[in-house]
Amino acid sequence: MIRSKILLLSNHFHFYAILITLLGLSLSSFYYLIVLIPYLFYLIYLRILKFKLFILLIFFTAVTIFLLNYKPNMSGSYEGIIENVIKKDEYCSYTIKIGFRKILVYSKLDTIYEVGDIIKVIGKENGLGFDDYDLYLKSQHIYSTLSASSIKLIGNEWTILKFRSKILKFYELKLEETSYSYLASLVFAHDNFGDDFKTSINSIGISHLFSISGFHVTMIVILLNKILSKNVKIYIKRNYIIIPFLVLYSFLCANAYGIMRSVLMYILAELNFKKQYGLTKLDICSIVYLGIIFFNPLSLYRLSFQLTFIVTFFLIIGRYLIDDTNKIKSNFKITFIAFLVTIPLVSNIKYELNFITLLISPLFIYIFSILIMPMTYLLLLLPMLSVIFKDFFMLFTNSVYFFDKLKVFSFPIAGFTPIYIIIYYILLMIIFIKIENKKIRVIHYLSYLIFILIMMRLPILSINDEVIMLDVGQGDSCIIKLKHNKGNILIDSYGNNIEEIKSFGITKIDALILTHADKDHIQTAGDVIKYFKCDKLITSAYGVTDEIKSLRKMVKNNIVIGKKTIVTINGLKFNFIAPVEDLGDTNSNSLVFTVKVCKTNFLFTGDMTEIEEKSILKETNRIRVDILKVPHHGANTGLSKDFLDILEFDISLISVGKNNFYGHPHPDILKKLEDKRIYRTDILGTIYVKLDQNGYKIKYNLRLNPFLLKHRK
Repeated sequence: MIRSKILLLSNHFHFYAILITLLGLSLSSFYYLIVLIPYLFYLIYLRILKFKLFILLIFFTAVTIFLLNYKPNMSGSYEGIIENVIKKDEYCSYTIKIGFRKILVYSKLDTIYEVGDIIKVIGKENGLGFDDYDLYLKSQHIYSTLSASSIKLIGNEWTILKFRSKILKFYELKLEETSYSYLASLVFAHDNFGDDFKTSINSIGISHLFSISGFHVTMIVILLNKILSKNVKIYIKRNYIIIPFLVLYSFLCANAYGIMRSVLMYILAELNFKKQYGLTKLDICSIVYLGIIFFNPLSLYRLSFQLTFIVTFFLIIGRYLIDDTNKIKSNFKITFIAFLVTIPLVSNIKYELNFITLLISPLFIYIFSILIMPMTYLLLLLPMLSVIFKDFFMLFTNSVYFFDKLKVFSFPIAGFTPIYIIIYYILLMIIFIKIENKKIRVIHYLSYLIFILIMMRLPILSINDEVIMLDVGQGDSCIIKLKHNKGNILIDSYGNNIEEIKSFGITKIDALILTHADKDHIQTAGDVIKYFKCDKLITSAYGVTDEIKSLRKMVKNNIVIGKKTIVTINGLKFNFIAPVEDLGDTNSNSLVFTVKVCKTNFLFTGDMTEIEEKSILKETNRIRVDILKVPHHGANTGLSKDFLDILEFDISLISVGKNNFYGHPHPDILKKLEDKRIYRTDILGTIYVKLDQNGYKIKYNLRLNPFLLKHRK
């Protein structure tokens, strides 16, 4: 690691913060150990790592591992207090606190309960694993989910969250809908915007304006100081009112990470000023960071927590770049740094970069500070102004949608895996240090720019063909992704596959093959066709439903398979061997085909049944492939002995949902495949078959999470 003036900015608290971060993240991915181990030696070299600190690190690690692996006794019957309510069209979810832990309850029952209600709930309970969403829940002390079969109201309790809920309900009744959304989000950190708007503000890079953080807290402090300055002349004494107000306000905002960080940093900064502790801004940020982590170690796995601190960290160490008397220039520099810093994390949300952020964000910040925020605060006192202000809010909202539609400045990038995140931030730190020490030249800028472009993982830079079985739950969706972005073929479409496809930087689907008309194979086909530029749609001639007919109308080039045929797409030959006649049901009319990618042969089977297998047996006496996509999620409706006798293969892939209702894959099928290598999405997540002229390599769990490293044969 490179020495820098940055070392002089603090009393080493930031070193401890980085150490704790690497230690915690190494529990979610072994890749972080690559940096953690040399970093430990670096701290020993600097004589920063003391024995007492080492003991503290061991304790922190033990607590974090315990919390990650904590498995409560699941009784399926609980009594607790509701802390949060989220209402959806089809269901309602409740976060219920029961002693130390919480559970997330999903309910389709008619009665809607409120925050503060004490309820008794009974239902089917499931524990949590270690994927991103499960870690997100665990960071909130939620260790299981429950589908409610019955809920009974026991009573209610007055809490700060209930008080918050009552305030929100009051303004919801008083304000026009758009005005209420702005007030709820900007004053009480309550997400009340629709998914389209949230997607748009993320896309143009101004989502930070809608989450309460330093910007909002600063405005509140300025406002309170102006009000109090008339009666309390001494600045320090004004803090006796301001600080308790900010603490109460943080509770009213449900201790959202952005406001918690800002309030704690303000309190510590004022204490540092009064007591002359000699702490720097980097110290204060690091101490607050460490405090939150030690209070809740699993905070490390919350994206909102990561974003609020990593942006603050880089803005502090890059303050020498920001200092400017020109407010517009200063805002632009802040926007540019925040844009660079958040690329790896934000890219894993929307899988695209929109450079329009750099152009419009300073303007939006200015409009926000002089117009939107003051109007929002005025609504607190004068809700009747909602009728007047709603037009301004609508104008701002429409501006967001307008700039989001300007896709000229945006392009797709693949999601960042941990190894790329590590390299990216090390590179960024080197750039900051070299700029600070004035040791950077034009050649450095160019080499760093090229490397950053590579780090963005543009699809055109991919060097391997891949066949990817997406982890979409109890359904099917596979994608054939050709190197250098030469083509993308999607086989079936279900679940969250759109986000998965975007995560590879894909913007175009050359062909969509729908094996048959069942929901678990075509559920999101319409959305895929709308979102991506889909050139061809390939469907079976038999078992056609109204939905298949509608999908055909959405695509110009339709290929209908009703007999044995070969279809060439982007140089790949798809040899369709079934169906050759109408076999009655949709599963038996599944498209069955082989395709050779590089030197590896695949057999895709949809939900092929024994009936369809018999029709194939009439036409052929040998099928030799390398990899079989097991039919019907491993149900015992296929893979008859006769069919297996003519089939030669080495690897089986099974797309199946975790803890699915059907009990797939069936034990009989697993027994039939026991001499083969089996890869299952319910165990391994998304499965990647990387292909080249030497053959194939199968990868999964690219994060290398130590708790998810399982290998089943």
